[in-house]
Amino acid sequence: MLRGEGGVIRLVVVDDHPSYAHGLKTLFGALTADLDVEGVACEPQEGVNLVKDLAPDIVILDVRMPGQGGLGAAREIRQTAPNVKIVMLTYSPELQDARECLEAGVSGYLTKAMENEALIASLRAVYEGAIVIVPIALQALLREPLPSDPVLTPADREILELVAEGLDHAQIVRRLSMSDSTLKRRLSLIAKRLGARNRVEAAILAAKKGLI
Repeated sequence: MLRGEGGVIRLVVVDDHPSYAHGLKTLFGALTADLDVEGVACEPQEGVNLVKDLAPDIVILDVRMPGQGGLGAAREIRQTAPNVKIVMLTYSPELQDARECLEAGVSGYLTKAMENEALIASLRAVYEGAIVIVPIALQALLREPLPSDPVLTPADREILELVAEGLDHAQIVRRLSMSDSTLKRRLSLIAKRLGARNRVEAAILAAKKGLI
C-alpha cells in the first residue's frame, strides 16, 4: 500500500485512559517519522465519529471501554469505513476476545505490554497488509478443537502456507504469479471450505488440522 503524504501512516487512537492515548502520540512522535496520531478519542462512539471525519490509515482501539466497547466500535467502523485498518489493544489477551476480534475483521490483536519497537513494527506490518496477533492469543486459537475435516487442494495449501508465513496479499500475488482478483477468489473459497471468516483464521484452522 502506498503511504500518505510524506510517507506517513495516519493513526487515530481510541482509549478511555487519555494519558495512555496521548502517550502513544508522544511515543510515536519521538521514535518514528512515519507514524502520526492525528486524532485521539476517549470513548468508543467518539472514536467511530473521529474515524469517519479523519479517514485514517489505522485506528487503534482499546478492547475494554465503557458502552459498546472497542469491539462494538470495531464492528461499526468495519461497516462505515471499510478501508480503515483496525488494531485492538488489550492489557490481558483472552481467547474469546481474540476470536471475536478476528470475526469482526480486525487486522491486529496486540497487548499494551509489548515493547515499543514491537508495537511500532506491528503497526507498520498491519499497514502493509499483514494481520498481527499477539503470540499468546494465537497459540490459544491454535489449541481450539476443530469441526469435521475440510478438503483442500495442494494449491489451497500453498496459499495458506504463505499466509501463515506472514506474507500480505500483494506479496502472495507476486510469489504465485497470480492476479489479485484470482487470489481474492481463491482465499474466499478456501475460507468457505474451512468455515473461516478471513484468511488468517483459515490459516489457523488449516494448521490445527495439520493441513499445512
